[in-house]
Amino acid sequence: RHFSAGVVHMRATTMVLGAIVFTQVANVLNCRTNTVSVFKKGLFKNKNIWYGIIFEIILFFILTVTPGIQQVFNTTILTMSDWLFLFLLPVPLVLLDELRKWLMYHHKNI
Repeated sequence: RHFSAGVVHMRATTMVLGAIVFTQVANVLNCRTNTVSVFKKGLFKNKNIWYGIIFEIILFFILTVTPGIQQVFNTTILTMSDWLFLFLLPVPLVLLDELRKWLMYHHKNI
């Protein structure tokens, strides 16, 4: 029973850390502009942002799969469904901010 609780705790710790990493991906994309759609500005125009995002995801991956580092950060290997959840996590956050920008623009022009 104690071992099972430890595994659940490590997975939860890893998912929380992953959620922070991937919501920061949405945050950096949303912060590129306060009023103009990130899609109009060019989602892939700033390559340095994408280098940072890729580096952050690789670093998170290393934290989850490297023995020794796993023990230090109390992380564990994630399932494919965990990774899918994390990669999809920024999507609604970006879309909600796009809706906010659209509403602000159209509210000004009414």
